[in-house]
Amino acid sequence: MRAGVVAVCVVAVLVSACTSSTGGEAQPSDASGPTRLSPPITAKQLDVTAAVANPCGMVTVPSLAPFKVSRPGVLEQTVVGPACNYDPPTIDDPRISISVFTRTGGLEGSYQRRASFTRFETGMLRGYPTVNSLQGVQPGVCNISVAVNDREMINVDFVGLLHRRFYDDPCTPAMQVLSLALQGVGG
Repeated sequence: MRAGVVAVCVVAVLVSACTSSTGGEAQPSDASGPTRLSPPITAKQLDVTAAVANPCGMVTVPSLAPFKVSRPGVLEQTVVGPACNYDPPTIDDPRISISVFTRTGGLEGSYQRRASFTRFETGMLRGYPTVNSLQGVQPGVCNISVAVNDREMINVDFVGLLHRRFYDDPCTPAMQVLSLALQGVGG
């Protein structure tokens, strides 16, 4: 009889620690709030303090030469975090902005806002999750971010509207610039 009481108590404890879900399988309850939408960052969490102080220091101007960048970037403080803007030498060349998103809620914030984007594609860059997102249809434009820790992301906006090579596929060079920026912060 005593074994039966213990078995009932164990079953009661296990059931109370779970909530039901579709398919009849019990899932652990999450007392901390809503379910996380974004994947966990499994790579080493990176400290981007230096990049926040100087986003133009993440990537050197010579490394951006293949993208027609020949002048140093200009620092800008935006509502989502500091950015370094590389304006093209001519109107035909691409415009590049490299930002540290410090006030967007990180990768989870992007996933929570995913319904507001026309494009929302996910991927990985050297073990760090990426999000390629755009609002509206914007040919020649790519906006891609990489999560470097649970709170911050590095973002590249690449605008190649008047440069035919970049207009047709702006996300390939955007990913190359993002890879340089990730390397610049130790990833």
